[in-house]
Amino acid sequence: MHPRSIYREFVDFGRLARDCPSLARYLDTSSNINFKDPDAVRELTKCLLYRDFGLNLVLPGDRLCPTVPNRLNYVLWIQDLLDSTGNLENDEFEPTREVVGLDVGTGASCIYPLLGCALRDNWKFVATGLHNIERNREKVGGLDERITVFDNSPDDDIFPVEKLGIEKHYHPIHDMFDSARKKNLPPSSACTGTTTEMVYPGGEASFITLMLDQSLQLRSNPDFKNTWYTSMLGKHSSVESLVPVIKLHTQNYAITEFKQGSTRRWGVAWNFGDRRPCLAAVRYESSQLRGLMPFPTEFEFDAAGDVMSVGGVIDDTLAAEIGLGSGEWVWDPSVSAGWGGVRGNVWSRAARRAKARGLEIEGIGCGVALGFRVGVTEKGGQSVKVKIRWTRGVDSVLFESLCGMIKRKILGG
Repeated sequence: MHPRSIYREFVDFGRLARDCPSLARYLDTSSNINFKDPDAVRELTKCLLYRDFGLNLVLPGDRLCPTVPNRLNYVLWIQDLLDSTGNLENDEFEPTREVVGLDVGTGASCIYPLLGCALRDNWKFVATGLHNIERNREKVGGLDERITVFDNSPDDDIFPVEKLGIEKHYHPIHDMFDSARKKNLPPSSACTGTTTEMVYPGGEASFITLMLDQSLQLRSNPDFKNTWYTSMLGKHSSVESLVPVIKLHTQNYAITEFKQGSTRRWGVAWNFGDRRPCLAAVRYESSQLRGLMPFPTEFEFDAAGDVMSVGGVIDDTLAAEIGLGSGEWVWDPSVSAGWGGVRGNVWSRAARRAKARGLEIEGIGCGVALGFRVGVTEKGGQSVKVKIRWTRGVDSVLFESLCGMIKRKILGG
């Protein structure tokens, strides 16, 4: 489960029933819930959303009942993707930054737009269902302005830009797209979804392939340059079949696993821009998917010395020896970190010799080919940890070369 999830620990159903008395009738003498009872599952979902997020939902008996912890894991992962591809100086949440999400196949609960708006004040959504928005208008402020609803038929484009008017009315960067056409409940839970909510012809892999194809049509649109397209998948085999197709079009993609109790789901995301997410959002440890995982966006190593001395070596290497100017490299000793952007491999011997003779450096073009961040933290015992973070660019070999150069300068050899 996600490390920021409030459901990392076991949910005390007895305590929840004291907060939400309507749940008490579904508890046995040991304060457990029968997850095969659809009414019990529905009431549990309503109580968790009310107690933990202030959301008041109506969940019809003939519609899909979302599992809150798993949906929360998904939203928190998307937060990580967006936060770590925003401000290049850190991977932290920016409260003033606006984000717009398009929830494809929203369903009766409207769970993702409501959770997203409850967690982040500056998130907005375009959704395909009206249910539950009216009931939560006062609890989640400004839902009239934050969740826009439209009707979309199965034959329409997944991302109907002209119909939605996103480029005219919404912040265009970092929209998130969620395929909710096939969301399976855990095997031990009652399935309450309709055929329309649960099944897409050809399965979830077929729908995400269509989603990828249509996203390619927006690739050259500057309004969607740094858009993240995401989906939760119910089958591991879907990840194995989809990722090679995604890699044909972009190397800026992410894979994650959502584990909540005995339930496992997977997330895939892709982006056609050059901003790279943090390592925790990009990949996870998996022997089965090792060959499909994105290139790591972070590199760490330990070094002897203190923060000031090691930080000085890094700054001297990049500013004095490599010769990065003020617009290319900045070191802030107050936070023991620096930020940089280079046009190519300016640290190679050939590049430095050419620069010394005032010549053009072959193979180095205009613009930023690699953005990076370097930080030094105390580890104890007269040692430190150096962390190099890949923030921009599409060339993993260039990032790997930078990491090797900095490590050699600090450790010697």
